[in-house]
Amino acid sequence: MKQNKLGVYLKGIIQESIDELDNKITRGILVQRVVCANNKKDATIYVYDESGEKDIEEVVSTLRKSSKRLSYCVMIASGWFKSPKLIFKLDQQRENIENMDRLFAQINKNKA
Repeated sequence: MKQNKLGVYLKGIIQESIDELDNKITRGILVQRVVCANNKKDATIYVYDESGEKDIEEVVSTLRKSSKRLSYCVMIASGWFKSPKLIFKLDQQRENIENMDRLFAQINKNKA
């Protein structure tokens, strides 16, 4: 429960920090969820490109390169002495849900 609250808190800070990067590669990227480790040393950030126009590997690479600056923003905004290590990954959960919806629609179509 505590990790969930921390994840939601970090999600807001990290989304604002990414928006402040003012980088054309990261513009429009959404932070879907943040999963924190029990020891608060690591935070896995799942990002998603809503437009679908960007190379997500390039986006994740750019975010990894900017992780020190983003960690600094987290420290400043939260008032913590240390920031968790930020690990960026592509959020495939939304794609999986869309694929399942398509499969269910196809099954319903075949039944009719």
